[in-house]
Amino acid sequence: MTAGQPINLLALAPGEVARTQPLKPLPELPPTESIPTVGFDWGERNETINVLTIVGNLTWGLVNTLLGTVVALPFLLTGSLPRVSNNGKQLQLMPAFMEAKQGLSLGIWSFGKVDPLHEGGHAIQSAILGPFYLLAIGIPSVMSALLAPLRPPGRHEKSWFEVWASQLGYHNQ
Repeated sequence: MTAGQPINLLALAPGEVARTQPLKPLPELPPTESIPTVGFDWGERNETINVLTIVGNLTWGLVNTLLGTVVALPFLLTGSLPRVSNNGKQLQLMPAFMEAKQGLSLGIWSFGKVDPLHEGGHAIQSAILGPFYLLAIGIPSVMSALLAPLRPPGRHEKSWFEVWASQLGYHNQ
């Protein structure tokens, strides 16, 4: 193909890339502190996102929060007190039986000694997906975590729903 010639995407062989010009190296990016942001200051805790996440999990995502409350009830009745998670979006309980990398997020509830920003990402997913969170994210995530010992290391963390949770949590703190 030459520059200026129309590209027939249907005529491409599988795996063939349509290029009209040779690839150029990407320009060097400026340091992140010099990139202007629009709307939100991503460097500080974003209270707007926190409030929207909590409201979303008490309305559209209420089923997830109610299920989280059912899971939390035995801990609460035996004297465990939740704390506000470092992500500002959830109440966190840290049951002693959960290992360091085990975690569970259900609406405004976070269980375990895990990365609070990642779990905050799951809270945002729950607020976005509402009643579909358990089918789309919750059940696949639990199944992936349970199968993790049988699969190559890091596979669970690289699944789309976990990557998305990390992206949401770290960019919307």
